[in-house]
Amino acid sequence: MRPVEKGDSAYAQVAALYKDAFPFKERFSLLTLRLVARKKEVDFLAYFDATSEDEQLIGLSYTIAAGDYLYILYLAVNKELRGGGWGTRILESLKQRFPHKQLVLEIEPLDKSANNYEQRLSRLGFYERNGFKRVGYDFFEGRVRYTVLATGDSFDAHAFSRALRKLFHGLYRFKILPATD
Repeated sequence: MRPVEKGDSAYAQVAALYKDAFPFKERFSLLTLRLVARKKEVDFLAYFDATSEDEQLIGLSYTIAAGDYLYILYLAVNKELRGGGWGTRILESLKQRFPHKQLVLEIEPLDKSANNYEQRLSRLGFYERNGFKRVGYDFFEGRVRYTVLATGDSFDAHAFSRALRKLFHGLYRFKILPATD
C-alpha cells in the first residue's frame, strides 16, 4: 500500500476505480481528497498486488482517524478482483494499523425498491462477515441517507459525531440520527 498522490504512476488507475466504484453524488473531488489527506489523521491509500509484475491496483481506502474511531469514508476493490478476498485483506490491514480504534462506515440503506438492492444486500453481507454490525443509526449528508455500520459491541453516535466535527472544524456537514427502519 502507498499514499495516493497525483504524480504516482498508478494515479490514473486509482482515479478510474474511484469514479467506477462510487456514484457522482457520493464523491468528493480527487483534489479535495488529496488536500484533506495532508492532515495526519487522514489516509488516502492505494493497495497493490505485491506478486504482480505490472503493479496491479487491488483497491483503495480513504480513512479518517477521529478520536476513538477510524471512519472509513471510501473502500473499493478493483471490480475484476472482487470476491477474491482482497476487501477482507484491506480491512484486516486497517484493523492491524489501528487496533485501538472502532471502525465505522456507512452503506446505502437496504431499500427493496432500489435498482441496486441486490448489490446493497451483498455489500452488507461482506461487511457483516468482516465484523461490522448495524448500530441503529443513519448518517445523513444533506438529504442522502446511509446506514451506519461499526465494529465492536457498542457505538456512541454522539462521540463519533463530535470527533468528526472537531477534526473538520464543522466544515463537513452531516447528521447522525437514530435509524428509521
